[in-house]
Amino acid sequence: MATYQDILAKCKELYAKQHPGALRGPGIKTCHIAHAKELLGVPKKPRTTTRPRKYPCPPEKLPLIRQAFLALGLLPPGSGQ
Repeated sequence: MATYQDILAKCKELYAKQHPGALRGPGIKTCHIAHAKELLGVPKKPRTTTRPRKYPCPPEKLPLIRQAFLALGLLPPGSGQ
């Protein structure tokens, strides 16, 4: 199972390949990864609070996180759409 740091590193790597001239990284937070795991059905520890998420995953960052999940084997290959 990939750690959050592994997922962040893969997101940065994929972003650098897609945007070679970018001066900054993708700006993905671990809370975005947790929300993406929830949205995409990737197993994770249950939330301990019932409050709404303070920083949900922005829709524009979800495809990049999904690509990282696929590259790390967290999602089956056919679920990349």
